[in-house]
Amino acid sequence: MTRPNGNAINASVRKNVDRYEAMLMSGRREYFDEDDLLDVADYYYNDMSRKENALQCIEYALSLHPECLMALLMKAEIYFYSGKRDEAWLIIDSVSDRTDQDVLYYKGLFCLEEGKLEKADEFYKKAYFAQMGDSTELFCQVVSDYLEHNVTDGLDKWFDILPESLKNDRGVLEVKADYLRARERYKDAIAIEEKLIDSDPYNVVYWNGIAKLYCLDENFYKAQESIVYALDIDPNNTESLILAAEVATHNGNFNDAAEYYKRYLRIDDKNALVYYNYAQVMACLESYDEAIVMSGYALKYAEEHQINKSDVYQLISSLYWSVGDTKNSKSYLEEARKENKMSEEAYIMRKLSIDLKENKAGSVKDDVEKLTDIIVEQQSNPWTFLYILTSFNKYELVRMVVKRMESENPNYAAKCCPFKAMISFVEKNVDDFLEKLKTSVEIARRNARCVFRNFSRRLGRKGLLCLCIEKRGLIYKRRIK
Repeated sequence: MTRPNGNAINASVRKNVDRYEAMLMSGRREYFDEDDLLDVADYYYNDMSRKENALQCIEYALSLHPECLMALLMKAEIYFYSGKRDEAWLIIDSVSDRTDQDVLYYKGLFCLEEGKLEKADEFYKKAYFAQMGDSTELFCQVVSDYLEHNVTDGLDKWFDILPESLKNDRGVLEVKADYLRARERYKDAIAIEEKLIDSDPYNVVYWNGIAKLYCLDENFYKAQESIVYALDIDPNNTESLILAAEVATHNGNFNDAAEYYKRYLRIDDKNALVYYNYAQVMACLESYDEAIVMSGYALKYAEEHQINKSDVYQLISSLYWSVGDTKNSKSYLEEARKENKMSEEAYIMRKLSIDLKENKAGSVKDDVEKLTDIIVEQQSNPWTFLYILTSFNKYELVRMVVKRMESENPNYAAKCCPFKAMISFVEKNVDDFLEKLKTSVEIARRNARCVFRNFSRRLGRKGLLCLCIEKRGLIYKRRIK
C-alpha cells in the first residue's frame, strides 16, 4: 500500500519536480513514468499551500496513464480533504476492482474521517486480509489512523489478529507503544520501548520515545537518564535537546535547561517555541533582560512556527512588569488582547497586577469587581486572583472577594481556605489561623504549600509564627514575641 509519506525531498524527486515545472513553463507536453509523476504530486501534496498543484499533476498523470490506480486514489484523497467528499466517493466507487487492498483502505479511511467507525473497521479488515503476505505496513498504518483520530476503544482486537510471527515486528511494536501511550498505560508502553531499544540500542528515536513516556509516568529521574543516552548517541539531536531542557525545567534545574536551549539554538536559531520556553527559563533565573530579548525572537518567528502570538505578548508583558516597566507591560498586554485569543478573565487578571504595582486604587477596585463577577459567573478557580491580591497585602479586598464568592457558591469555601487563613493571621487570631491552615493542607496540599511558602517569609519577620509545610503534613511552632 502506498500513501503520500511526507518524507524530505531527495535528489531524484527534486530532479523530477524541476523537470515537471520546466515543462509547464515551456507549455509543451513530455512523457513521465507514472511513479515519477506520483512523486511530484506527493511533493506538492505535502506542502499545505500547493494542493492545487498536486491535483494538476495528478490530472496530468491520468492523461498519460489512465489506468494508474494510485493516481486515481490520490485524486480522491485530495478531493476528500478539500471538502469535496461526494466527488471523492464517486472516484473510489468508480474503481472496477472493489477488492483491491488500496481501494478498501481508502474506503476505511474516509469512513473513519466521517465518524462511521463500524464501517471503517469493516473496510480496514477487508483491506488487511486482502493481502496477508506482507501485512505489517498496512496494519501499522491502520492503527496510526485510529490513533490520529483519538479512537482507541477496540484497538486491542487489532493486535490480536496479528500472527505470532509478526507481533515482535519493529513497526508493530512502535505503533503498539503509541497505542499504550494513548490509553495512558505508560508502564506497559515503557516495556515495549525497552524491547525496541534492546533491538536497536543506538536508535535516538527510541531513547527519546522512552524519555517522553517516563515524563508522562512522572519518573523524571529515568527520563533524564534516557535523554543522557540519547545525547551521547547524537549530541545535536534537536528533539533530545528540547526534552532535556523540559525535564531540567521540571526538576527546577533552570541553569541546565538554559544550556540545553542554547545548544539547540546553535543548530536552529529560528524556532519560536524554543525561544519562548528559553525566555521563561531565564525569567525563573531572574535574568529578565535576556528573557525579554529571547521573547522578542519568539515573537519574530511566531507565525513561521505557528505559535500563539498572544502568549508571547503576555510573556513580554509579564517580563516588563517584573523589571518595574509598567508602561511597556501595559503596551504588550494590549497587543496580546488584540490577537483575540485572550480571555477577558486573563486580560483583567494581568491588568490588575499592573494597576496594583502602579498603586491605582480606583482601577484596582474596578478590576476586582469585574474579575469577581466573571469568576462567579463562570465558576472558575479564584486561586490566582486571590494570590495576586495577597501578594500586594490587599487583605481587605481578599476578605470582600471571599465573602462574595462563598455567598454565591458554597463550593468556593475550600478553594478560598488558604486565603481566609491569611486574613486570620493579619487579624492576629492565631488559633483560627492555625485551624484554617491545617484545613487548607488537608483539602489541597499543593495549593496551600504554594500560598504559604510565599507567605511564610512575612510570618518569620513579624516574629509571631514560624511554619513549614512538608510532604508529611503541617509542622508549626509558636514563637513568643
